[in-house]
Amino acid sequence: MLTTLAPYDPPGWLPPLHYAGIILWSSASTLFFLAAAGTPLKPRERWLRRVNTAFIVSLCLWLAFFLTDQIVLKFDLEQNHMVQGGFQLLESVTFRRKHIRHF
Repeated sequence: MLTTLAPYDPPGWLPPLHYAGIILWSSASTLFFLAAAGTPLKPRERWLRRVNTAFIVSLCLWLAFFLTDQIVLKFDLEQNHMVQGGFQLLESVTFRRKHIRHF
């Protein structure tokens, strides 16, 4: 992260703050998925809401990575973030198609 931001001459506190934000966001995403996994399937609406929330939080993280790659022009990282985010989006769409139509 330091080499990526170096051309922009950020203040010394900014890279650690960004890194901490990534760790916190990833941790929050993990906790949302754990909460969804630990939720009983009945009532179904509550379970689906938790699963959808977990996917949204995680997909927003990948979107933030992708947009950051565009801002700092790090296209070598962009491909990795796009692929991982794309697979998660595919999982989310597949999940929704399978589980939403059962209502």
